[in-house]
Amino acid sequence: MHQSPPSASPPHISIPNPRTLERETLQHYRSFSQSGLNSVAIPNSGQATTTSAALRHPLNPALFLCDIQEGLRNKVYKFSSVVNTAVRMVQYAGALNFPVFVAEQKPSVVGRTVSELSGPLRTVGPLHVGTFTKNTFSMVTPGVQSELDRLGIQSVIVLGVESHISIFQTVLELLRRGLNVYVLPDGISSQNKEEIGLALDRMKQAGAIITSSECIAFEMLWDTDKSVSDSVYAVNKSTKAITAACLRNL
Repeated sequence: MHQSPPSASPPHISIPNPRTLERETLQHYRSFSQSGLNSVAIPNSGQATTTSAALRHPLNPALFLCDIQEGLRNKVYKFSSVVNTAVRMVQYAGALNFPVFVAEQKPSVVGRTVSELSGPLRTVGPLHVGTFTKNTFSMVTPGVQSELDRLGIQSVIVLGVESHISIFQTVLELLRRGLNVYVLPDGISSQNKEEIGLALDRMKQAGAIITSSECIAFEMLWDTDKSVSDSVYAVNKSTKAITAACLRNL
């Protein structure tokens, strides 16, 4: 009787344990000081991995503040929540030592960045990389891209307006360029509030990570020294009530 040859066993594929990957990353974080947040590299084990960006802490982060301009103050839904979250995130950037990019869409028409951000941006000094004028919806202009490359940015935290236009197109462009992108629902809005949820769903489908301002700050704090921790806790304590109000607006 003819017998079929036994089928070959499938090749063994070794998938790293997520806890091992997390431990390796933690060792990298512990190898640098407070000023080293912008120099960590993702460990390369030489193996295939199923770990997605959503399982990693933000590495080499930057903050994008998009089109938070005076001319939109009375047009955008819950605009004050966007401003309050932006102020808080700039304060977190100062405490955690990561750069801030500001963009203005046609400022001669839409106005300049709101005055509430002037003081916080002055306070962080050179961490404010610059305020970039743009005529496109995406914030990733040649000037911005040049600075991202120079600083070795791997992760970008995005907030501003409008969620379904400039924010959406900025997020997609960053994802296309291979960066990890974090979007803060308590820091984005649109003129029509119904657009916000739709935009968040679309950005999540594209690969963005949806989180909150407080969550992202403490995620970056997970293994830093006590002086940094104290600064972040101070920001969090002073803005706790405002944070709660912004979240209620979601």
